[in-house]
Amino acid sequence: MPLAAYGAGAGGLHAALVLWLFAGFAAVMRWDPLDRLQLDRLSRVVLAWLYVPYLLSYVLLLARSDTPRRWIFFTLLVLVAGDVGAYYTGKTVGRRKLNPRVSPNKTVEGSIGGLIAATLLGTVFGFAFGGGRSVIALAATALVLELVGQMGDLIESMLKRMFGKKDSSHLLPGHGGILDRLDSLLFAFPVTWLILQM
Repeated sequence: MPLAAYGAGAGGLHAALVLWLFAGFAAVMRWDPLDRLQLDRLSRVVLAWLYVPYLLSYVLLLARSDTPRRWIFFTLLVLVAGDVGAYYTGKTVGRRKLNPRVSPNKTVEGSIGGLIAATLLGTVFGFAFGGGRSVIALAATALVLELVGQMGDLIESMLKRMFGKKDSSHLLPGHGGILDRLDSLLFAFPVTWLILQM
């Protein structure tokens, strides 16, 4: 999927997705077409394709845009600002748990602090470096990206707890694994790309 996105854009990415889905059904038909467990396995594989390779491919679609560096950096800046704002706000004034079953350390106050920090910094950066968008549009974009980023973070935490895992891998000790570094970006890059298409 990333190769298809890089070489042929959105059309290539979606064609690769259809091809992989077709190949998955063909494999089930070949191995054991009457076993319902095969469909469960295929569903998990398809979700894995969608969750990481498909969503992450959107950064390559952004790289094909008119101003790729600006918007990739904008997305990264918004999410980093949101993480820092959420951490310090939650640590300072956090009281109410956001979703304790999924992520026991996150608070409502931290989430709001992250949204404010991301919106402010994203608006300032976007306005300072141009892009032809109004302050309101930049603020709205930053706010939406941070909301999506926070949801992506919660989704990855939910998946880890479903499978009883503390970390998604041990390649980055102390960081919860590589997916913990990418969880918010996986959903933010597609949203940035979609906004640029409007």
